Amino acid sequence: MTKATEIFEEFRELDLKPAYLADADANRAMLDWRVVCDLLGFDEDIYAAVRRLAVKWCAEPSVRGGKRRPRNARFVA
Repeated sequence: MTKATEIFEEFRELDLKPAYLADADANRAMLDWRVVCDLLGFDEDIYAAVRRLAVKWCAEPSVRGGKRRPRNARFVA
């Protein structure tokens, strides 16, 4: 089994929060780690940059679509 297939199989049944909450989704954070570090071979600094981009992306009005962010939605590093 290839590494990409292994990661797909690991995450295919997991629930993901809506896209506008991607920065607060522990499953997405772990998926980011698995792809960035385990599949592509980048280090923690690149992973941290990807997670910071998730915060910026989730703040975009076009991503939120007018939805309010829940008060309990917290950044997952």
